[in-house]
Amino acid sequence: MAEVRFLGCDNDVFCGHVQARATEFEQASGHKLTVRLLDNDFYYANKLTGYLGGESPADVYMSGPVLVWEQLGLGFVRPLDEFAGRSSFDLSDFFDRLIAGHRWSGHFGDGLGHGPLLGIPVNWESYNLAYLPETLAQAGVDVPRTWPEFFAAAKAIPAHVPGVRGFGQRGAEAWHTVYTGFATQLWSCGGRDFDPGGSCAIASAAAVDAARTLSDAIRVAGPADWTSQGWYELAMDFAHGKYGLLVDSDHYVAYFENPGLSDVAGKVRYALPPAGPGGVRRPNMWMWSMVMNARSAARTRRGSSCSGRPAPSSSPARPCTGI
Repeated sequence: MAEVRFLGCDNDVFCGHVQARATEFEQASGHKLTVRLLDNDFYYANKLTGYLGGESPADVYMSGPVLVWEQLGLGFVRPLDEFAGRSSFDLSDFFDRLIAGHRWSGHFGDGLGHGPLLGIPVNWESYNLAYLPETLAQAGVDVPRTWPEFFAAAKAIPAHVPGVRGFGQRGAEAWHTVYTGFATQLWSCGGRDFDPGGSCAIASAAAVDAARTLSDAIRVAGPADWTSQGWYELAMDFAHGKYGLLVDSDHYVAYFENPGLSDVAGKVRYALPPAGPGGVRRPNMWMWSMVMNARSAARTRRGSSCSGRPAPSSSPARPCTGI
């Protein structure tokens, strides 16, 4: 019987299910599962070296595109292609685009879709428009189809509907939560993170205009406690009817339509996110995955061979980078 160590964060449904079903895994596999969950914002800051490369490193952990790129460079990722085709790991069980989103060459500037498979997708969300028709009707506005219409409608709501703000927007001081809905606006309106040459493009005219438009609208029609809005606070505030509009995760429907949690269950409608110039819609997408640690102590004990970059002299185990 071996010990399998799982590392994740304390505010995620996927990690919660791993913890809740630990006994089921142990009975089915014959292995002991140890689950360690860290503070949500600390985890997303990606400062996990001590947990992935220490004396008792996690064997598998929650990650995904964005986080996994840095973890790969530090030698904490074992590519999974060698396991494909086994009875318990069939790539055809997944949408092709989700598998492609977990492949990367490891070279800065290269896009996703090519290279080793760095993780198994376990969760995926995109971003849509949720709205309350009754609130829009009270404000005398239609369902917005473009970003200018969205912000105009949002500003009209607090002017005509007492106690209701125009739109919800995450604002907690952590990169992973601030950019979610904003990225959909930014990319749809012509902004981007990097230019084709790989240089930072967040100060481009399109990006600055998108940021200014959002910040101006927040002052007039956004959350009064914007800087305290994480994903859960945002979802529950909308579920309690505090906003008329929201561009964020399509997973929120589970909260909005639950009568035990929501005051607006059955009253919410959903649409594609607003379009940018020329009708362009580029909604943000987020994927979570299960990643195998190349520095897993359990793997070393089993005597597996490694290939790739040599281990740092301070490494407690024989690492495999896979690149």
